[in-house]
Amino acid sequence: MKADGALLAMWQARPADNFRLIVRVSGELAQAEARLTKSGIQVRRRCKLINGLVIECSGAQASALLAESWLISGESDQPVQAWTTGR
Repeated sequence: MKADGALLAMWQARPADNFRLIVRVSGELAQAEARLTKSGIQVRRRCKLINGLVIECSGAQASALLAESWLISGESDQPVQAWTTGR
């Protein structure tokens, strides 16, 4: 599955709302970025380590992306904490 079922349900329930996502793609990042930009999706950042992009798009756009053969996966962009502070 390219995206978590609960996330997909949220995109479908809120098609006009904006979401910030991390998408992993196959092929060149520049080519994927061009495709996304052409379709009106805002690319925020490239993530070369995972061959992915941080994007902002509507729920409807996110749902439609799942049909693209070059898209490997999509997930919500969440804050990441590498370690806890104050032991």
